[in-house]
Amino acid sequence: MATASPIQLLLERLRTSTDVADKLEALEELLDASGDDPLAVGKGIPQLMDTLRQFNAGALPDPDCGSIILEILENLISTHGEQHSPAMAANTSQLLNSPENVVLLMETSQHADITTACSAVEILQRLHRNSPISLETTLLECRAGMEQLLN
Repeated sequence: MATASPIQLLLERLRTSTDVADKLEALEELLDASGDDPLAVGKGIPQLMDTLRQFNAGALPDPDCGSIILEILENLISTHGEQHSPAMAANTSQLLNSPENVVLLMETSQHADITTACSAVEILQRLHRNSPISLETTLLECRAGMEQLLN
């Protein structure tokens, strides 16, 4: 039986923990890992987006949770040298393959905390730089995305 990697364990902890402090600690460790191994951390994008959804809904009251999730996402879709270009492309594609992710980022861009809102806008801008046609197509095909744009 294969053992889980440290990143998989952190993602599992993020998914299952009910303690906000424990989630925050897992996020901080994932933030550190996202700069070193964005491809491995990128496999946890669905869990990161689910945690961001919880944050937006008020289930995670610590403002650092939202900020750290957005920092992780920024690391995952940014290049940090040639060795991370494939990770950037894969992570960008994974984020854009789900219209719900784009809508969630657009909703986060309306967050009351200006730092959180600006970070979400920066991620959307980065996604557009990385893959403009994919982002535009996702927005046009998604009713909620169009509604967010019109508001």
